[in-house]
Amino acid sequence: ANLRREMSELQKEVARLRRELGKSAPAVQEEPAQRFWISGKGVVTLRKRMGLTQADFAALADVSTQSVVKWEKTAGKIPFRQEKTAARMQQIRGMTKREAVAQLGSE
Repeated sequence: ANLRREMSELQKEVARLRRELGKSAPAVQEEPAQRFWISGKGVVTLRKRMGLTQADFAALADVSTQSVVKWEKTAGKIPFRQEKTAARMQQIRGMTKREAVAQLGSE
């Protein structure tokens, strides 16, 4: 009987806390990190679409020229070593040719 009473009190307490939490601050849900991948063929296509050399593309992606050469030779999905590189590649994928050239000019 004591356990039932204690369980009932705890359930009421949890319900009260949920109501208070709902009033004080809206629930903020973080979006799960979107998975991003690109193939070597995709890098070549992206680079050529923007009219960039491998060195320019490397400067835009903030990596070495050797990395771009390696990516382009990769068959299938490219394994990025750093999260920031994957995020930067995702940004580049969304850029237009003008934006890319403007960003290279400002660096």
